Amino acid sequence: MSKFRIVVCVKIFGGELNPFDGAAIASALEASDDVTLLAMSPMSDLAEMRALTRLGVKAVLVSDKDFAGSDTTATSLVLAAAIRGLRPDVVFCGFRSVDGDTAQVPPMLAERLGFGFFGGIVDKSGDTLTNADGEKTQIRENTVYAFGKIRPEPLGGIFSGESDVEVISNADLKLSPDEIGLTGSPTRVVKTFVSDTGRRNCKFVRYDEISALISAALKRARREKKYESGEKLDEVFCAEAVYKQAAAIAKKRIRIDENAQPSDLAAEIKKRKSAVVLFGDDLGSKTFAARLAVKVGAGLCADCVGLKVEQGSLIMTRPARGQTTTAEVKCVSPFTIATVRTVKDSEDAAFCVGMGAIDYIDDIRALAKRYGAALCCTRPVADGGYLPYSCQVGLTGKSVSPKVYVLFGASGAVQHTCAIENSEVIIAINADKNARIFDYADYGVKEDIKNVKIRP
Repeated sequence: MSKFRIVVCVKIFGGELNPFDGAAIASALEASDDVTLLAMSPMSDLAEMRALTRLGVKAVLVSDKDFAGSDTTATSLVLAAAIRGLRPDVVFCGFRSVDGDTAQVPPMLAERLGFGFFGGIVDKSGDTLTNADGEKTQIRENTVYAFGKIRPEPLGGIFSGESDVEVISNADLKLSPDEIGLTGSPTRVVKTFVSDTGRRNCKFVRYDEISALISAALKRARREKKYESGEKLDEVFCAEAVYKQAAAIAKKRIRIDENAQPSDLAAEIKKRKSAVVLFGDDLGSKTFAARLAVKVGAGLCADCVGLKVEQGSLIMTRPARGQTTTAEVKCVSPFTIATVRTVKDSEDAAFCVGMGAIDYIDDIRALAKRYGAALCCTRPVADGGYLPYSCQVGLTGKSVSPKVYVLFGASGAVQHTCAIENSEVIIAINADKNARIFDYADYGVKEDIKNVKIRP
Protein backbone atom coordinates (compact mmCIF):
# COMPACT_ATOMS: atom_id res chain seq x y z
CA MET A 1 0.00 0.00 0.00
CA SER A 2 2.69 2.46 0.98
CA LYS A 3 3.90 4.68 -1.82
CA PHE A 4 4.81 7.64 0.34
CA ARG A 5 6.43 8.29 3.68
CA ILE A 6 3.97 10.81 5.15
CA VAL A 7 4.39 13.19 8.08
CA VAL A 8 1.13 14.66 9.36
CA CYS A 9 1.48 17.87 11.36
CA VAL A 10 -1.17 17.98 14.08
CA LYS A 11 -2.23 20.43 16.75
CA ILE A 12 -3.63 19.60 20.17
CA PHE A 13 -5.76 22.40 21.61
CA GLY A 14 -7.65 22.17 24.87
CA GLY A 15 -6.81 18.48 25.09
CA GLU A 16 -8.39 17.73 21.71
CA LEU A 17 -7.08 17.15 18.22
CA ASN A 18 -7.71 19.97 15.76
CA PRO A 19 -10.50 18.49 13.56
CA PHE A 20 -8.91 19.63 10.31
CA ASP A 21 -5.79 17.70 11.29
CA GLY A 22 -8.07 14.72 11.86
CA ALA A 23 -9.02 14.93 8.19
CA ALA A 24 -5.33 14.98 7.28
CA ILE A 25 -4.68 11.86 9.39
CA ALA A 26 -7.60 9.99 7.81
CA SER A 27 -6.38 10.89 4.33
CA ALA A 28 -2.80 9.91 5.14
CA LEU A 29 -3.88 6.48 6.41
CA GLU A 30 -5.78 5.93 3.15
CA ALA A 31 -2.69 6.78 1.13
CA SER A 32 0.08 5.05 3.09
CA ASP A 33 0.95 2.64 5.89
CA ASP A 34 4.04 4.71 6.77
CA VAL A 35 2.56 7.66 8.69
CA THR A 36 4.17 9.74 11.44
CA LEU A 37 2.26 12.34 13.44
CA LEU A 38 4.21 15.43 14.45
CA ALA A 39 3.05 17.97 17.03
CA MET A 40 4.70 21.04 18.53
CA SER A 41 3.07 21.15 21.93
CA PRO A 42 3.70 21.21 25.70
CA MET A 43 4.53 17.95 27.47
CA SER A 44 1.04 18.09 28.96
CA ASP A 45 -0.26 16.88 25.58
CA LEU A 46 1.88 13.74 25.59
CA ALA A 47 -1.07 11.54 26.60
CA GLU A 48 -3.17 12.78 23.68
CA MET A 49 -0.34 12.05 21.25
CA ARG A 50 0.15 8.59 22.72
CA ALA A 51 -3.57 7.86 22.31
CA LEU A 52 -3.30 8.69 18.59
CA THR A 53 -0.71 5.94 18.13
CA ARG A 54 -3.59 3.46 18.44
CA LEU A 55 -4.25 4.29 14.81
CA GLY A 56 -1.12 2.39 13.90
CA VAL A 57 1.01 5.48 13.39
CA LYS A 58 4.28 6.71 14.85
CA ALA A 59 4.21 9.94 16.83
CA VAL A 60 6.75 12.66 17.57
CA LEU A 61 6.23 15.48 20.08
CA VAL A 62 8.37 18.58 19.71
CA SER A 63 8.38 20.25 23.10
CA ASP A 64 10.56 22.85 24.75
CA LYS A 65 9.83 25.77 27.06
CA ASP A 66 11.84 27.94 24.68
CA PHE A 67 9.14 27.42 22.02
CA ALA A 68 6.47 29.10 24.17
CA GLY A 69 4.94 32.19 22.57
CA SER A 70 5.88 31.24 19.01
CA ASP A 71 3.73 32.86 16.34
CA THR A 72 3.11 31.19 12.99
CA THR A 73 6.48 32.25 11.60
CA ALA A 74 8.44 30.80 14.52
CA THR A 75 6.19 27.73 14.68
CA SER A 76 6.81 26.93 11.01
CA LEU A 77 10.56 27.22 11.60
CA VAL A 78 10.45 24.68 14.44
CA LEU A 79 8.19 22.25 12.58
CA ALA A 80 10.27 22.47 9.40
CA ALA A 81 13.43 21.61 11.35
CA ALA A 82 11.71 18.59 12.87
CA ILE A 83 10.29 17.47 9.52
CA ARG A 84 13.71 17.54 7.88
CA GLY A 85 14.91 15.05 10.47
CA LEU A 86 12.02 12.72 9.62
CA ARG A 87 12.74 12.88 5.87
CA PRO A 88 9.18 12.42 4.56
CA ASP A 89 8.13 12.25 0.94
CA VAL A 90 4.94 14.19 1.64
CA VAL A 91 3.55 16.40 4.43
CA PHE A 92 -0.15 16.47 5.32
CA CYS A 93 -1.77 18.91 7.75
CA GLY A 94 -4.99 20.75 8.48
CA PHE A 95 -5.35 23.93 6.45
CA ARG A 96 -6.41 25.83 9.53
CA SER A 97 -7.03 25.37 13.24
CA VAL A 98 -10.16 26.08 15.23
CA ASP A 99 -8.39 28.37 17.70
CA GLY A 100 -6.30 30.56 15.38
CA ASP A 101 -7.71 29.94 11.90
CA THR A 102 -4.87 31.78 10.14
CA ALA A 103 -4.01 29.11 7.51
CA GLN A 104 -0.42 30.42 7.54
CA VAL A 105 1.70 27.56 8.85
CA PRO A 106 1.16 25.06 5.98
CA PRO A 107 2.40 27.30 3.13
CA MET A 108 5.18 28.58 5.38
CA LEU A 109 6.28 24.97 5.89
CA ALA A 110 6.27 24.42 2.14
CA GLU A 111 8.51 27.44 1.62
CA ARG A 112 10.96 26.43 4.35
CA LEU A 113 11.16 22.84 3.06
CA GLY A 114 11.41 23.84 -0.59
CA PHE A 115 8.21 21.86 -1.24
CA GLY A 116 5.22 22.56 -3.43
CA PHE A 117 1.93 23.44 -1.78
CA PHE A 118 -1.74 22.59 -2.34
CA GLY A 119 -4.19 23.89 0.23
CA GLY A 120 -7.84 24.17 1.12
CA ILE A 121 -8.52 20.51 0.24
CA VAL A 122 -12.17 19.55 0.64
CA ASP A 123 -12.27 16.19 -1.16
CA LYS A 124 -10.05 13.15 -1.64
CA SER A 125 -10.77 10.37 -4.13
CA GLY A 126 -7.91 7.90 -4.36
CA ASP A 127 -4.80 9.96 -4.96
CA THR A 128 -6.82 12.86 -6.41
CA LEU A 129 -7.30 15.89 -4.17
CA THR A 130 -9.73 18.76 -4.80
CA ASN A 131 -9.64 22.15 -3.08
CA ALA A 132 -12.41 24.64 -2.34
CA ASP A 133 -11.74 26.43 -5.64
CA GLY A 134 -12.38 23.22 -7.58
CA GLU A 135 -8.72 22.71 -8.51
CA LYS A 136 -7.52 19.10 -8.63
CA THR A 137 -4.12 17.49 -8.19
CA GLN A 138 -2.52 14.11 -7.66
CA ILE A 139 -0.50 13.31 -4.53
CA ARG A 140 3.15 13.84 -5.41
CA GLU A 141 6.40 13.79 -3.49
CA ASN A 142 7.93 16.94 -1.99
CA THR A 143 4.59 18.68 -1.46
CA VAL A 144 2.67 19.98 1.54
CA TYR A 145 -1.06 19.20 1.38
CA ALA A 146 -3.43 21.10 3.67
CA PHE A 147 -6.95 19.83 4.35
CA GLY A 148 -9.73 22.35 4.86
CA LYS A 149 -12.75 20.15 5.53
CA ILE A 150 -13.63 18.31 8.71
CA ARG A 151 -14.28 14.60 8.22
CA PRO A 152 -14.75 11.74 10.70
CA GLU A 153 -11.55 10.67 12.41
CA PRO A 154 -10.23 7.24 11.38
CA LEU A 155 -11.27 4.32 13.54
CA GLY A 156 -8.92 1.63 12.28
CA GLY A 157 -6.77 0.32 15.12
CA ILE A 158 -8.53 2.48 17.71
CA PHE A 159 -8.69 -0.47 20.11
CA SER A 160 -5.08 -1.53 19.63
CA GLY A 161 -2.36 -0.77 22.15
CA GLU A 162 -0.58 2.55 22.44
CA SER A 163 3.00 3.09 21.36
CA ASP A 164 5.69 5.32 22.83
CA VAL A 165 5.92 8.87 21.56
CA GLU A 166 9.34 10.19 20.58
CA VAL A 167 10.00 13.51 22.30
CA ILE A 168 12.51 15.99 20.87
CA SER A 169 13.52 19.41 22.13
CA ASN A 170 15.55 22.31 20.87
CA ALA A 171 18.63 20.51 22.11
CA ASP A 172 17.97 18.15 19.19
CA LEU A 173 16.93 20.79 16.65
CA LYS A 174 19.65 23.30 17.62
CA LEU A 175 17.69 26.39 16.56
CA SER A 176 18.88 29.81 17.67
CA PRO A 177 16.97 31.20 20.70
CA ASP A 178 16.58 34.41 18.70
CA GLU A 179 14.49 32.54 16.09
CA ILE A 180 11.99 30.77 18.32
CA GLY A 181 9.44 31.53 21.00
CA LEU A 182 8.28 35.06 21.65
CA THR A 183 11.74 36.48 20.89
CA GLY A 184 11.75 34.94 17.44
CA SER A 185 8.16 35.87 16.62
CA PRO A 186 7.82 38.95 14.39
CA THR A 187 4.16 39.55 15.33
CA ARG A 188 2.89 40.79 18.66
CA VAL A 189 -0.65 40.90 20.01
CA VAL A 190 -1.15 44.46 21.21
CA LYS A 191 -4.46 43.71 22.91
CA THR A 192 -7.49 41.46 22.75
CA PHE A 193 -11.05 42.53 23.41
CA VAL A 194 -14.65 41.61 22.88
CA SER A 195 -15.47 43.14 19.53
CA ASP A 196 -18.36 45.55 19.19
CA THR A 197 -17.68 46.14 15.49
CA GLY A 198 -20.83 45.55 13.52
CA ARG A 199 -23.06 45.58 16.60
CA ARG A 200 -26.57 46.88 15.88
CA ASN A 201 -29.71 47.74 17.81
CA CYS A 202 -31.96 44.79 17.09
CA LYS A 203 -35.72 45.29 16.88
CA PHE A 204 -37.70 42.09 17.38
CA VAL A 205 -40.54 41.49 14.95
CA ARG A 206 -42.93 38.73 13.92
CA TYR A 207 -41.94 36.46 11.07
CA ASP A 208 -44.89 37.65 8.96
CA GLU A 209 -43.34 41.15 8.97
CA ILE A 210 -40.14 40.03 7.27
CA SER A 211 -41.44 40.13 3.71
CA ALA A 212 -42.21 43.85 3.98
CA LEU A 213 -38.81 44.54 5.57
CA ILE A 214 -36.99 42.71 2.75
CA SER A 215 -38.96 44.53 0.07
CA ALA A 216 -38.27 47.92 1.67
CA ALA A 217 -34.53 47.21 1.92
CA LEU A 218 -34.35 46.19 -1.73
CA LYS A 219 -35.95 49.47 -2.84
CA ARG A 220 -33.31 51.62 -1.13
CA ALA A 221 -30.25 52.94 -2.99
CA ARG A 222 -26.98 51.35 -1.94
CA ARG A 223 -24.78 53.13 0.56
CA GLU A 224 -21.31 53.96 -0.69
CA LYS A 225 -18.53 52.29 1.29
CA LYS A 226 -16.21 54.83 2.92
CA TYR A 227 -12.78 54.00 4.27
CA GLU A 228 -11.63 55.81 7.38
CA SER A 229 -8.60 58.03 7.22
CA GLY A 230 -6.14 59.05 9.93
CA GLU A 231 -2.39 58.79 10.41
CA LYS A 232 -0.80 57.33 7.28
CA LEU A 233 2.29 55.43 6.25
CA ASP A 234 4.43 56.89 3.48
CA GLU A 235 3.77 53.93 1.20
CA VAL A 236 2.45 50.38 1.03
CA PHE A 237 2.65 47.60 -1.52
CA CYS A 238 -0.82 46.25 -2.23
CA ALA A 239 -2.72 43.84 -4.41
CA GLU A 240 -5.51 45.15 -6.60
CA ALA A 241 -8.17 43.60 -4.34
CA VAL A 242 -7.15 45.85 -1.43
CA TYR A 243 -6.10 48.95 -3.40
CA LYS A 244 -9.02 51.03 -2.09
CA GLN A 245 -8.56 49.96 1.53
CA ALA A 246 -4.87 50.86 1.32
CA ALA A 247 -5.73 54.49 0.63
CA ALA A 248 -6.89 54.86 4.24
CA ILE A 249 -3.46 54.01 5.66
CA ALA A 250 -0.92 55.09 3.02
CA LYS A 251 0.05 58.26 1.16
CA LYS A 252 1.38 56.19 -1.74
CA ARG A 253 0.18 52.81 -3.00
CA ILE A 254 2.40 50.55 -5.07
CA ARG A 255 0.52 47.85 -6.98
CA ILE A 256 1.86 44.32 -6.70
CA ASP A 257 2.42 42.30 -9.85
CA GLU A 258 0.20 39.38 -8.91
CA ASN A 259 1.67 37.23 -11.68
CA ALA A 260 5.15 37.54 -10.19
CA GLN A 261 6.82 34.92 -8.02
CA PRO A 262 7.27 35.50 -4.26
CA SER A 263 11.05 35.63 -4.84
CA ASP A 264 10.61 38.53 -7.30
CA LEU A 265 8.58 40.60 -4.88
CA ALA A 266 10.93 39.68 -2.04
CA ALA A 267 13.86 41.12 -3.98
CA GLU A 268 11.93 44.32 -4.64
CA ILE A 269 10.84 45.02 -1.08
CA LYS A 270 14.22 44.07 0.37
CA LYS A 271 15.60 47.17 -1.35
CA ARG A 272 13.76 49.17 1.30
CA LYS A 273 14.68 49.30 4.97
CA SER A 274 11.08 48.52 5.83
CA ALA A 275 7.89 47.83 3.95
CA VAL A 276 4.22 46.97 4.38
CA VAL A 277 2.63 44.56 1.91
CA LEU A 278 -1.14 43.96 1.72
CA PHE A 279 -2.88 41.08 -0.04
CA GLY A 280 -6.49 40.04 -0.53
CA ASP A 281 -8.00 37.03 1.21
CA ASP A 282 -8.32 34.48 -1.60
CA LEU A 283 -6.51 31.14 -1.35
CA GLY A 284 -3.79 32.07 -3.84
CA SER A 285 -3.04 35.36 -2.09
CA LYS A 286 -2.82 33.71 1.33
CA THR A 287 -0.33 31.18 -0.03
CA PHE A 288 1.72 33.89 -1.76
CA ALA A 289 1.77 36.02 1.40
CA ALA A 290 2.93 33.15 3.61
CA ARG A 291 5.77 32.21 1.26
CA LEU A 292 6.81 35.86 0.94
CA ALA A 293 6.84 36.27 4.74
CA VAL A 294 9.34 33.42 5.05
CA LYS A 295 11.54 34.82 2.30
CA VAL A 296 11.87 38.27 3.88
CA GLY A 297 11.49 37.38 7.56
CA ALA A 298 8.29 39.36 7.87
CA GLY A 299 5.50 39.19 10.37
CA LEU A 300 2.25 38.03 8.79
CA CYS A 301 -1.26 38.76 10.04
CA ALA A 302 -4.11 36.92 8.31
CA ASP A 303 -7.72 37.86 7.61
CA CYS A 304 -7.49 41.43 8.86
CA VAL A 305 -10.85 43.14 9.26
CA GLY A 306 -9.36 46.51 10.21
CA LEU A 307 -6.18 48.52 9.57
CA LYS A 308 -4.94 51.68 11.25
CA VAL A 309 -1.64 53.47 11.81
CA GLU A 310 -0.44 54.43 15.29
CA GLN A 311 2.90 56.14 15.89
CA GLY A 312 4.20 55.01 12.53
CA SER A 313 3.24 51.32 12.96
CA LEU A 314 0.50 49.42 11.20
CA ILE A 315 -2.02 47.98 13.66
CA MET A 316 -4.01 45.08 12.21
CA THR A 317 -7.31 43.88 13.66
CA ARG A 318 -8.51 40.31 13.21
CA PRO A 319 -10.88 37.84 14.88
CA ALA A 320 -8.95 35.70 17.33
CA ARG A 321 -9.34 32.81 19.73
CA GLY A 322 -12.88 32.25 20.90
CA GLN A 323 -16.22 33.15 19.39
CA THR A 324 -16.34 36.80 20.46
CA THR A 325 -12.70 37.85 20.67
CA THR A 326 -10.84 40.31 18.46
CA ALA A 327 -7.10 41.01 18.54
CA GLU A 328 -4.98 43.97 17.51
CA VAL A 329 -1.62 42.84 16.11
CA LYS A 330 1.53 44.63 15.02
CA CYS A 331 4.85 43.48 13.60
CA VAL A 332 8.22 44.15 15.23
CA SER A 333 10.11 43.08 12.12
CA PRO A 334 11.13 45.60 9.43
CA PHE A 335 8.64 44.05 7.01
CA THR A 336 4.91 43.67 7.65
CA ILE A 337 2.60 41.50 5.56
CA ALA A 338 -1.15 41.16 5.93
CA THR A 339 -4.02 39.49 4.13
CA VAL A 340 -7.09 41.70 4.29
CA ARG A 341 -10.74 40.75 4.18
CA THR A 342 -12.29 41.98 0.93
CA VAL A 343 -16.01 42.34 0.35
CA LYS A 344 -17.11 40.40 -2.70
CA ASP A 345 -19.63 41.73 -5.18
CA SER A 346 -22.94 40.18 -4.28
CA GLU A 347 -26.62 40.22 -5.13
CA ASP A 348 -28.92 42.76 -3.52
CA ALA A 349 -30.19 40.05 -1.18
CA ALA A 350 -28.57 37.01 0.44
CA PHE A 351 -30.18 34.28 2.54
CA CYS A 352 -27.92 32.34 4.88
CA VAL A 353 -28.48 28.81 6.19
CA GLY A 354 -27.10 28.06 9.66
CA MET A 355 -26.92 24.68 11.37
CA GLY A 356 -30.26 25.36 13.02
CA ALA A 357 -31.94 25.35 9.60
CA ILE A 358 -30.23 22.53 7.69
CA ASP A 359 -33.49 20.56 7.49
CA TYR A 360 -35.05 23.44 5.59
CA ILE A 361 -32.41 24.17 2.94
CA ASP A 362 -34.76 23.46 0.03
CA ASP A 363 -37.41 25.76 1.48
CA ILE A 364 -34.89 28.56 2.06
CA ARG A 365 -33.53 28.07 -1.47
CA ALA A 366 -37.04 28.47 -2.88
CA LEU A 367 -37.60 31.61 -0.81
CA ALA A 368 -34.27 33.04 -1.95
CA LYS A 369 -35.24 32.42 -5.57
CA ARG A 370 -38.40 34.45 -5.04
CA TYR A 371 -36.35 37.49 -4.06
CA GLY A 372 -33.47 36.88 -6.48
CA ALA A 373 -31.26 36.33 -3.43
CA ALA A 374 -27.98 34.46 -3.21
CA LEU A 375 -28.00 31.31 -1.09
CA CYS A 376 -25.27 31.39 1.57
CA CYS A 377 -24.28 29.33 4.59
CA THR A 378 -22.12 29.28 7.70
CA ARG A 379 -18.91 27.25 7.86
CA PRO A 380 -20.37 24.29 9.82
CA VAL A 381 -23.00 23.89 7.09
CA ALA A 382 -20.31 23.76 4.40
CA ASP A 383 -18.05 21.50 6.49
CA GLY A 384 -20.97 19.14 6.94
CA GLY A 385 -21.45 18.89 3.18
CA TYR A 386 -24.97 20.37 3.26
CA LEU A 387 -24.02 23.19 0.86
CA PRO A 388 -20.87 23.75 -1.23
CA TYR A 389 -17.98 25.87 0.04
CA SER A 390 -18.75 28.42 -2.66
CA CYS A 391 -21.79 29.34 -0.53
CA GLN A 392 -19.82 29.86 2.68
CA VAL A 393 -19.75 33.33 4.22
CA GLY A 394 -17.29 33.99 7.02
CA LEU A 395 -13.69 34.41 7.99
CA THR A 396 -12.61 31.41 5.91
CA GLY A 397 -15.26 32.00 3.25
CA LYS A 398 -16.36 35.19 1.54
CA SER A 399 -17.48 38.58 2.83
CA VAL A 400 -20.68 40.06 1.45
CA SER A 401 -22.43 43.42 1.35
CA PRO A 402 -26.01 42.96 0.10
CA LYS A 403 -28.82 45.39 0.73
CA VAL A 404 -30.46 42.76 2.92
CA TYR A 405 -28.96 39.66 4.56
CA VAL A 406 -31.31 37.13 6.18
CA LEU A 407 -29.99 34.41 8.50
CA PHE A 408 -31.89 31.25 9.31
CA GLY A 409 -30.73 29.32 12.37
CA ALA A 410 -27.24 30.89 12.56
CA SER A 411 -25.76 31.53 16.01
CA GLY A 412 -23.62 34.54 15.04
CA ALA A 413 -20.03 33.49 15.71
CA VAL A 414 -17.54 36.32 15.25
CA GLN A 415 -16.04 34.44 12.30
CA HIS A 416 -19.35 34.95 10.52
CA THR A 417 -20.44 38.40 11.71
CA CYS A 418 -17.12 39.95 10.67
CA ALA A 419 -17.97 38.96 7.08
CA ILE A 420 -21.48 40.42 6.99
CA GLU A 421 -21.00 43.75 8.77
CA ASN A 422 -21.15 45.65 5.45
CA SER A 423 -24.67 44.36 4.80
CA GLU A 424 -27.11 47.25 4.90
CA VAL A 425 -29.97 45.44 6.65
CA ILE A 426 -29.52 42.21 8.62
CA ILE A 427 -32.46 40.04 9.66
CA ALA A 428 -31.93 37.03 11.95
CA ILE A 429 -34.27 34.14 12.77
CA ASN A 430 -33.22 31.98 15.72
CA ALA A 431 -34.99 30.04 18.44
CA ASP A 432 -32.39 31.03 21.04
CA LYS A 433 -33.34 34.43 22.39
CA ASN A 434 -29.77 34.85 23.69
CA ALA A 435 -28.09 34.03 20.37
CA ARG A 436 -25.19 36.36 19.61
CA ILE A 437 -26.53 37.04 16.13
CA PHE A 438 -29.28 39.25 17.55
CA ASP A 439 -26.61 41.71 18.71
CA TYR A 440 -25.53 42.09 15.08
CA ALA A 441 -28.94 42.24 13.40
CA ASP A 442 -31.30 45.11 12.66
CA TYR A 443 -34.34 42.87 13.02
CA GLY A 444 -34.77 39.61 14.88
CA VAL A 445 -37.35 36.84 14.99
CA LYS A 446 -37.18 34.69 18.14
CA GLU A 447 -38.78 31.58 16.74
CA ASP A 448 -37.81 28.02 15.85
CA ILE A 449 -37.51 27.55 12.10
CA LYS A 450 -39.97 24.66 12.21
CA ASN A 451 -42.66 27.00 13.50
CA VAL A 452 -42.46 29.59 10.73
CA LYS A 453 -43.70 29.41 7.17
CA ILE A 454 -40.53 29.57 5.08
CA ARG A 455 -41.81 28.33 1.73
CA PRO A 456 -42.97 31.28 -0.40
